[in-house]
Amino acid sequence: MRTHSEIIKDAGGWRAIRDALKLSTEDAKVKFWFFRDSIPCEYWKALADLKLTTVDELALAAHRRRYLRERERAA
Repeated sequence: MRTHSEIIKDAGGWRAIRDALKLSTEDAKVKFWFFRDSIPCEYWKALADLKLTTVDELALAAHRRRYLRERERAA
């Protein structure tokens, strides 16, 4: 299972995702998604429609990230 950052990397990087989603070239939000390892859910369907991932893969990656973060806090 890939992380959100790995999904972005495998799609050609944050610039490729930004261009595929037709976001402004000044918009660096996808770059921050990569570094935070978190893609906002409002973009999941668009990424799935582009065949870059699936909504299920994005949801599992988000769940895993949350689970690991909570485990770190509990330790």
